Amino acid sequence: WRKEIKPNSFLLDVGCAQGRSSFPFMDLDLNIVGFDISKSLIVEAIKRYKQNKYKAKASFFVADATRFPFIDSSFDYLLTYGTVHHLPSPKVAFQEILRVLKPEGIYFGSENNKSIFRTVFDVLQKALPLWREEAGSTPLICEKEVRSLCSGLVDMEVRSIVFIPPHLVNLFGYKCGKELLNSFNKVFSCVPVLNKNGGLILIKGKKPNIVDRNAM
Repeated sequence: WRKEIKPNSFLLDVGCAQGRSSFPFMDLDLNIVGFDISKSLIVEAIKRYKQNKYKAKASFFVADATRFPFIDSSFDYLLTYGTVHHLPSPKVAFQEILRVLKPEGIYFGSENNKSIFRTVFDVLQKALPLWREEAGSTPLICEKEVRSLCSGLVDMEVRSIVFIPPHLVNLFGYKCGKELLNSFNKVFSCVPVLNKNGGLILIKGKKPNIVDRNAM
């Protein structure tokens, strides 16, 4: 996604937490706005940003993602990194995403996939929990549902990744674990049916240029 970002543009990170999804973009010539409902996590993001010098200009604040606190067509890019499944209504969330994106603005999203391997992950999480999950009404989502919810976007790209449980990846350390993860992604992405069943689903779509379309 970094390669998609144009210089001096505006990126909104919805549900940014402590900035985990914002800081990978901090070395770009970019204006970043991140918000989250957790005050303590926003405090962490602000502290981290102030402790270092970054190329990007960033602002973090507390807000509720059930209604984005911005006027229409405000951002060139919008990111939700594991956010939508925490919200009470994914439909409302995607309506808000479309509303605040500028015409031809791009949405990037990552959510939990309705994978046939999910049971394996759930069993491992019960035996050895890596994090605490507090999902909303839609903890998992499939490609068909994504395309329906994002019907207002064009040039949609939806694919799944992560075909190996994080519990196993962690046993190999960061470098080896990353190589193992990438290898599994490469192999499984070539296998029909299985390539739709990664643990995460990645979404990319563009808001249509309404003005141009009406002029045609």
